[in-house]
Amino acid sequence: MKATLAAIAARIGTAAPATAFMEVGYNPIYTAGPGTLTQDLIKAAGGVNVVKQTGYVPYSAEQLLKDDPAVYFAMKGTESDPGVIDKRPGYAQLSA
Repeated sequence: MKATLAAIAARIGTAAPATAFMEVGYNPIYTAGPGTLTQDLIKAAGGVNVVKQTGYVPYSAEQLLKDDPAVYFAMKGTESDPGVIDKRPGYAQLSA
């Protein structure tokens, strides 16, 4: 795992950090903030998590649209399947 993280860091180089959001559940939306493995992985990949609440927390679509992350992660095989996310109301407005 350390070798993988080092390889990712090398590929990122000095690129500007991108804002990111990770959907771990939908209806309601659940995400991960500081104090989670997800937060650590976003940071290790050179990203900045838009979520500021600690732990796994519910998140409103309104807040998500306000935060407007550049990168949107979702778990395939759940109601968060990436193939349906862009069809949700308002999601076409996201930079991601």
